[in-house]
Amino acid sequence: MVEIEDRKRQGRTALGMVVAGVAVAGLAYWLGVRTVAGQRAEDRIVADAQALHAITGTRPEVLPLPAVPMVVLAVLALVVVGLARRRLAAALVAIMLLSAGAGAGALLKALLPRPRLNLDGWATANSFPSGHVVLAMSIVLALLVVTPAALRLLVAGVGAVATSLVASATLIAAWHRPSDVVGAVAVCVVLFVVATTVADRRGRLGASPAGVVATVFGGVGCLVVSVVGTMLFQLPAAGSRSTELLVACAGVDLAVVAGVVCAVLFLRSTGRGARVRVPVLALARTAFTQGRTARSSGHQGAWRQVMDGQRDSVWSRSMCASFSGLRTA
Repeated sequence: MVEIEDRKRQGRTALGMVVAGVAVAGLAYWLGVRTVAGQRAEDRIVADAQALHAITGTRPEVLPLPAVPMVVLAVLALVVVGLARRRLAAALVAIMLLSAGAGAGALLKALLPRPRLNLDGWATANSFPSGHVVLAMSIVLALLVVTPAALRLLVAGVGAVATSLVASATLIAAWHRPSDVVGAVAVCVVLFVVATTVADRRGRLGASPAGVVATVFGGVGCLVVSVVGTMLFQLPAAGSRSTELLVACAGVDLAVVAGVVCAVLFLRSTGRGARVRVPVLALARTAFTQGRTARSSGHQGAWRQVMDGQRDSVWSRSMCASFSGLRTA
């Protein structure tokens, strides 16, 4: 009875986060893209960035590497961590999350229109959501799926700061607007919650107050580091005169850090991310273990029973173990 109630609470938590994420993404798109005031405000930020480039003659590097090498390195890192921790299923879920983030970002950018409501601004194609931020945020959230709980805060902190610098760089380079970054973060968090909920539906509820406080204070520290890093390493001295651009960079840094904090708190409250299984792998593991036991004991009849007569029952047990009673590490 308690386990059933826990699952219901987990489902409500996941549903609430998904609804909130979709609402944030929709609100960011509507305010920044579909209103005249929003387009004017964001176009002023783009104009400040363009004026800054005219003064300095330089643009910040948005990503440390091209997108394709970053994806390849991220996939290799996920596989290595998954194999080292014997969590191959978790690595597969993380890779699927990374792929879903890139696909969802490209799809939304292609489908969502951007009407030109501000006639004084630039007539550009839709840039919502930011593909650069989607890529960086997806990598961080995918790493959280396979990272041990003891290292999760460290990975989340480093990833939040790195993604915040990417988000600020997209604004300073005049490639994206603040609404693009907020939408990208919201989309990634929604996909993260859906992926971890579908892959693993059992965990311990009720994060400790000390853990929640540590996560929130860690997020505040990451925000401070991100803003200071933006001012010192991304905005040149001439950029300090642009108050709107600086405030916009601080705002997108806050959005990124808030997204990572929400993901960590979700893992803490539900116990997910430690061990993730999928039905096919559970079936293969069960069949292999029982078959090896039967062969080692010399009972050929038992071996034939495992391979032939018990196939359906093995599948049933594996499905039940995967979707209704998973153990978390």
